[in-house]
Amino acid sequence: MKASAKVFAGVSGAALAFRGFQRLVCYEIFARDAGLLRANMDRGGAARQERMLKDPHVQWFNAQERQDVWRENLRGQRLHASMIPAEGSRVYCICAHGYRSNGSRDFREQAQFLNEMGWNILLVDHQACGESEGRYMSFGYYESLDLVGWCDYLNETYGSDIRIVLFGISMGAASTLMAVGSGRLPENCDFAISDCAYAGVEELFRYHLRQYHVPAQPLLYAVDWRNAHLAGYRLGEVKPIEAVRNASIPVIFFHGERDGVVPPQMGQALCDACKSESELHIIAGAGHTTSYPKDCETYEAAVRAFAQKHLQTANPDQ
Repeated sequence: MKASAKVFAGVSGAALAFRGFQRLVCYEIFARDAGLLRANMDRGGAARQERMLKDPHVQWFNAQERQDVWRENLRGQRLHASMIPAEGSRVYCICAHGYRSNGSRDFREQAQFLNEMGWNILLVDHQACGESEGRYMSFGYYESLDLVGWCDYLNETYGSDIRIVLFGISMGAASTLMAVGSGRLPENCDFAISDCAYAGVEELFRYHLRQYHVPAQPLLYAVDWRNAHLAGYRLGEVKPIEAVRNASIPVIFFHGERDGVVPPQMGQALCDACKSESELHIIAGAGHTTSYPKDCETYEAAVRAFAQKHLQTANPDQ
């Protein structure tokens, strides 16, 4: 084989290998049922599930009858949510779950508290999660649009005199903040709760690569390029910290002091950047998404006080 042919073969092989790696990384991060990340998430899952089943909050949640709700988003995907009603209440809380989860899983501990405040709870499944259609998650890019769509659905179904609260955890919190700064929320959306949101998805990826001493480039560029072709958006477009600079409603932030997935500095940065009235609660000893179970009394008291101040309802119990 001529030298030029060998060079061509080598370059072609390297390009194919890189493309394969690129596709693997994108599939594992963004696709609905990726194998490696799903396996990592489920490690030790049985023991955790056993502990959860003994939690009185979870037992209350499992005993509730939940109403299935379906609607189609602007991209033609059929989205699912489940509703836990509060009889006679005109307050609706839209709960947005985290990465590779679903509404019921991420809010089974908080649901009792929210319902006892007199709120109807809408537990949404983001695209490519739970029972909703879709192949790829978007870390808040499309999910934020769908949250606005759920607000519109509630207004169309129950009337525009209802009050709406947004509550997001992790990716759902980032999605919530993107919606808060989008300028598209209806006027009857009163405030938002953000639990362990990231400031930007690209910044989050860089943070984790640094933890493993992996150079961000060219890997991040490759993943971004591939994702743009697969899902139609760039990672740099998912920046909750820029969205909150245009926040239209008050936001209460929570973050775990020991969050190893999304560093608490991001929670502080988001609160500092928020244009609307905001406050931050760092929960001592809490990890990622565990602020509520770690200190439910502090969490509930903070939400109740914030709701009393910002929820536009004539009923002080709601």
